[in-house]
Amino acid sequence: MLKDLKIFKILNLIFWLWIGIFSYRLPNESSRVIFFDVGQGDAILIQKGNFEMLVDGGADDTIIYKLGEYMKWNDRLIDIVVITHMHDDHYMGIKYLLERYEVGLFLLSPNCGELCQEFKAYNYIEVSQGMNLEYFDIDIDILWPRVGELDDNFNNDSIVLLLRYLDKRILLMGDAEKEVEEIVSEDYGEYITGVDILKAGHHCSKTASTYQFLELTNPKLSICSCGEDNKFGHPHQETIENFNTLNIPYYITWEEGDYVVE
Repeated sequence: MLKDLKIFKILNLIFWLWIGIFSYRLPNESSRVIFFDVGQGDAILIQKGNFEMLVDGGADDTIIYKLGEYMKWNDRLIDIVVITHMHDDHYMGIKYLLERYEVGLFLLSPNCGELCQEFKAYNYIEVSQGMNLEYFDIDIDILWPRVGELDDNFNNDSIVLLLRYLDKRILLMGDAEKEVEEIVSEDYGEYITGVDILKAGHHCSKTASTYQFLELTNPKLSICSCGEDNKFGHPHQETIENFNTLNIPYYITWEEGDYVVE
């Protein structure tokens, strides 16, 4: 556990309450993390049995079809949905999801204000740096954002998660850019060194995944979640060169599809 930050254990009771209410779901023995190919956007599903946690939902209804591939036919509950920040390619898919699925609990940034007001009509908790979430062997530390530190660049208000699950350490950067990478590096140092998987910030844009950050985290694999021929040119060549220079393998979702960790 982190030494310099107070850790809050806040969600176990809520998890159990919602799972108990929806206990009619057929058993599901899957234990995996899926990085979906949803085009130009992010969507990551964490599964343990009948428990599902979705981090972002992409830009359109693609997420509905993706969930149908990995969830039981009668399972219409996503226990936890994290919206890392309020950009269309991360939260618009959640609107489509709500037409088909129940959501037990939303995790939102404390800085999203009126931008995420429609999701506050549901059960929600605001999460910020220093919080810790646990469900059986799923352990998640919130590394960013800090309360009140809203950047004019919404990317830098992204919720950043360090997931420990399936004997892996998985760092999910949302769209956080180099400014957040510097702060997280200073605050956590060796704690984020040698991660197994890095979901690289901002779709492998040149505004993130700096040489220094990649050298520190030294992931065994980096994932670029982006769409084919997207208008932003992601992944940027500068980022690919950083991966190559540091001998870090990388996976581009639009080229290779979903990436599944089991």
